[in-house]
Amino acid sequence: MVAAGCGDFFTSGNSIATLVIDPTSYLLATGQTVSYTATGTTVNGTTQDVTTSAKWSSSNTSVATITNTGVATAVTTGTTTITASSGNGSATASLLVSSSTLQTISISPTTPSVAQTQGTQQFTANGTFSNGSTQNLTNVVQWTSSNTAVATINSNGVATLITGGGQQVTITATVTTSSGAVTSNTTMTVN
Repeated sequence: MVAAGCGDFFTSGNSIATLVIDPTSYLLATGQTVSYTATGTTVNGTTQDVTTSAKWSSSNTSVATITNTGVATAVTTGTTTITASSGNGSATASLLVSSSTLQTISISPTTPSVAQTQGTQQFTANGTFSNGSTQNLTNVVQWTSSNTAVATINSNGVATLITGGGQQVTITATVTTSSGAVTSNTTMTVN
């Protein structure tokens, strides 16, 4: 498959197979902008910055718009999903627009001890803002696992338990803002 306007790089074995967006989770105030980057990996395993050639879209343009070069502008409070696609690759990122500053994130459950046989563990992330309000950010934060051999975690906060034996893994939730990252973590023991 050939991506329009991208030249010979995307032909034959050099077509884009996977795509990664950065940042994957971001919080903006109304009127602010954030510039996204898109990095593609080809079938042959090489990487290429495809930010200016990728197709960008916002799932909710009343919350935020995005240009064809990956610059998003916050319009009003709410959440939207930013999508970039190039070749056969596509990726999404969460964008939250708020009138208040995100101060902290809390993860629940805290320090869970679970049996590997239960298969999965749902985590939730709640944000506390400078105006005192709280919001469920489970589908907005970037979730990571410190040891994917013990447990992986998806963008919805669902951890898949892989190995037991009392092993521990740190689950982290992060939102990037214009003033830096807000993060929280908890330790899960998989028995």
